[in-house]
Amino acid sequence: MWQPDHSGKILSRKTGAVHDRIKSGKHRTAIETGLNALQKCFAEGNNNVEGYLLTGPVRYGQFMHGTDANLENERLQEQRFATALVTEVLRLIDEGQDKDR
Repeated sequence: MWQPDHSGKILSRKTGAVHDRIKSGKHRTAIETGLNALQKCFAEGNNNVEGYLLTGPVRYGQFMHGTDANLENERLQEQRFATALVTEVLRLIDEGQDKDR
């Protein structure tokens, strides 16, 4: 399972690239729309709904393990992974933007 402390450098590099695109002003609307969709569909902080119960993580869990009731624990683990990953990516992007303000 993904661990933020083990992948932090990789995520920082990737989110830095996104931050550079935002900073350039190119495709600003498309980038903001995409980031908002990730927040709405995958990440924590959506009207008191647990992130792993949002549509994105649920579909990801189903993609990884199907809908077999016997694999519910595995699906939930994947859903939590997807939520944690996207939430962390969005946090790092936001953190980079805050540094420029």
